[in-house]
Amino acid sequence: MNAGISNHGPGSITEPRAEPATLENLEAIIEKGLPNYEGVAFALLEIYEGKLFKREYGSFKSYMEVRWNKSRSRGYQLLHLARLKKLSTMVDIPDVQNERQARALAPHGAKRPQNLDPIERAMQYLVVKFEKLTPEGKRQFIDGIRGLLDEMESLLKKETSPGK
Repeated sequence: MNAGISNHGPGSITEPRAEPATLENLEAIIEKGLPNYEGVAFALLEIYEGKLFKREYGSFKSYMEVRWNKSRSRGYQLLHLARLKKLSTMVDIPDVQNERQARALAPHGAKRPQNLDPIERAMQYLVVKFEKLTPEGKRQFIDGIRGLLDEMESLLKKETSPGK
């Protein structure tokens, strides 16, 4: 990830930059943008995925507690938000508008509304599975979903055509 976080999703708080991401310049983004949770989430995701915290802090938990005085679970909430935002730009699903919506889609262990309809539960399941895939697996997953949606749309057209 050599480009800046601005290409990760809408609402990013920096202009594109040519230099490689470092812990220090990503932390500067977080410091400037704490009120901008989305930009913070994308910066944290880049730090997490690049393991930029490892050398100085050893673990993500230690990094969140020592550097930001936040819990590891809070860090994971923000990571989940950033992943959902990225996913919503890659496939045709509704964009997560705020952190509350992201928490509602959080993986196991987090509080989730129990009254989700079956489609929302299925989407939640797919997001959790997607997050665990390799980049190549994610590409195959997206291609598979697109193919399935194309098939479903074709069936719907047949069902709703005037000749039926």
